[in-house]
Amino acid sequence: MPTERVGAIHMSAFRGIRETFDLDLGDGRSLLVLGRNATGKSSIADALEWHLNGGIELLQHEGRQQDLRHTGAAEATPTFVRISTTGALDGETWLDNTLGPGPSGRAAGETWLLRGRTLSDFVNLTKGDKWKRFASLLGLEGVDQLRLDMQATSNKLEEELHTAREQRARYEMSLRPLWEGDTDDGLWDAIKNASHMAGVEEPASLDHALAPSWSSELAAKDPTSDRTTAVERIAIALAEAPELAIDTEAWNAGLEILHHPLSAELSLLKAADIVLSVPEPVGTCPLCQQPVDHEVLAANVAERLTSLLEDSKAWEGAASQSAAAIRHVEEALGRRQIVVDLVSKSTLTIPDLPLEGLTRLVELVQQRRELDEADVADIQTGLAEWDEAVRSAVEADPSADVDKLSPVVRLVLLLERGRAWREAVVGESRASLAAERAASIFKVISEKQSQLVGEILSAISAPLAEIYSALHPDESLDSAVVEQWGEKGLELAIEFYGQKRRPPHGVLSESHLNSLAIAVFLAMAETFNEEIGFLILDDVVSSFDLEHRGKLAELLVERYEDWQLIILTHDRLFFERTRRLAPGWKTIEFTSWDFDDGPRLSSYITTDQIARARAAVDAGNVPNAATSTRRALEEALLEGCEGLGASLPFRRGYRNDQREVQELIAGLRRFAGSLDTSTRGTIRDAMVGFEADLQAALNPEAHASQDWAAMAEVRDALDRVATFVDWLTCGHCSSPVWRNWTGTAGSCRCGSLRIPPLTPD
Repeated sequence: MPTERVGAIHMSAFRGIRETFDLDLGDGRSLLVLGRNATGKSSIADALEWHLNGGIELLQHEGRQQDLRHTGAAEATPTFVRISTTGALDGETWLDNTLGPGPSGRAAGETWLLRGRTLSDFVNLTKGDKWKRFASLLGLEGVDQLRLDMQATSNKLEEELHTAREQRARYEMSLRPLWEGDTDDGLWDAIKNASHMAGVEEPASLDHALAPSWSSELAAKDPTSDRTTAVERIAIALAEAPELAIDTEAWNAGLEILHHPLSAELSLLKAADIVLSVPEPVGTCPLCQQPVDHEVLAANVAERLTSLLEDSKAWEGAASQSAAAIRHVEEALGRRQIVVDLVSKSTLTIPDLPLEGLTRLVELVQQRRELDEADVADIQTGLAEWDEAVRSAVEADPSADVDKLSPVVRLVLLLERGRAWREAVVGESRASLAAERAASIFKVISEKQSQLVGEILSAISAPLAEIYSALHPDESLDSAVVEQWGEKGLELAIEFYGQKRRPPHGVLSESHLNSLAIAVFLAMAETFNEEIGFLILDDVVSSFDLEHRGKLAELLVERYEDWQLIILTHDRLFFERTRRLAPGWKTIEFTSWDFDDGPRLSSYITTDQIARARAAVDAGNVPNAATSTRRALEEALLEGCEGLGASLPFRRGYRNDQREVQELIAGLRRFAGSLDTSTRGTIRDAMVGFEADLQAALNPEAHASQDWAAMAEVRDALDRVATFVDWLTCGHCSSPVWRNWTGTAGSCRCGSLRIPPLTPD
């Protein structure tokens, strides 16, 4: 069981905090926060995310790191957060890391933060992206990156093998007019026979025959061989020149990543890291030349570089693709320059190489400039036409007619083509061996990773099923699991009326899908957190109806009573339900936000409607007392209807948690008819009293057009509401009597309060 908890949070000029904000949680007390949107409550989660994860995901995604600092903060006020914990994760994180440490991502591999705005992300991600998210959350990024790197290497070697095979086949075909074999022994026999036909002494070995020096000796015996040899070498050089293939759209997309401000800082820090790794310490900063402590500078550079590298996979991938494209374009030009040089030493006539377009393209890619699709297409077309012109000139040369060549020239031609073929065979053999070994290593890595991930998913699925079933009891939804799908995919699956549905979107509502995402989050935290013993849930119940909000509140309070929970919500009903189940938690309300002053807070007393009403009574404020009493009555009746399963008439366009008080009273009155005589009488008497209170005291003050109520009437109404709430709530465990409800009977969590009879033991 992980034990690290948050003790205190201090923020300075951070997000919605212009000056400072402090939150004290003692030794790790759970926290429940109520606040409307834009009141600043999410700053609590932001501070912890920045400190523990090394950044705020929303801001990193949009490239808005400057939004970490409050725009109205005084210049002298630094932006930083100080987190106190019960373990090793405490410390400070500064925006300007020359004043203090920058973000370092201290909590990598642990699951602790779930936001409402990203709640459905995991459910809706593709199978491959689910895999990446799991790898990140579970600290498997290194393993997965090794597999991806090995896969990329294996794919590259397979491509090289394919190219080598094509080249070998091409040279083999060029030998057909002279020899139709495909082995070294066959080539050796063909060379010996050609030597006899040419009247020259047979070479000592195949290697001797294919050495350029022996070919040169033969050329002296027949002047026409020079022309044949030159043309043959042109043909070979042209065959080895790659086609100009560059994806303009992919290139330009990669440039957007490379030109991101992150890339400049990353490049600078990489260079700085190399400079600072020398044994001799530098006494001044390489940029500003100011005196600096070498170890401090090196540590700061290394720490920031580590943080950037964790967020720069896309940049690294784009840089790798860019470098490959540059090499390809340079080779395409370089190989054709070789052809031009060989042609200049022959009698062939060919068009001029379209150098202007090619050199401009090379310059653009070397400088990593944006490419125009039409321009690149013109260059590719021009180069392809030039290649075809050279090929036609070679084929039209008299030496192309092998049957008309002298025996000596035929032998020289056999040696030239045989040498190219044999080198291609050796290249294919090496490429085949490399590809085979890479594929074998990739298979082993994939199998090991698959085994590891399978064990992880198996561990997750058990608590996942338990949690999801607790959120959706008696709904014929069972066995929620996360399963592998293919080599690098994950998908959610669920049993729906005895049938497995994968993915579950076709049978689950948005609320059910979001609760499934919450179940995944909680199961991962339970299973894999080794250090962090706190969970933050930031506005995660927006799509939940009242019943499922109550189930979530009960699950969080009961299942995670040994964890520290920090729950931020704008939903008052969810807040009140959770507060009643966990009276020992610290409870605050963010009432509003001001640019200069930041969040305005109230203690719990202002969020409990009954306590608020009593405070208004004590202050002699009749309107506020009546309004709070009416609100307390609405919440008590609504929770009672939902908890006890009291049926309410269907009203199109109305949610169950948006009912009028009279509807709730009628629903509970009908429900009481199925209970024992004593309980039925108690509930019905209470409903009669509430109807009278509404008419005499609560509605007049809630509606400006009606008469004012007397304080005594409001006080009596408040006492009846408080008595009704106490009657339904256990004084020992603070849970309602419908906590363990079967439809006809129920009890509180500890069993001290039961229905029927609805009296304490």
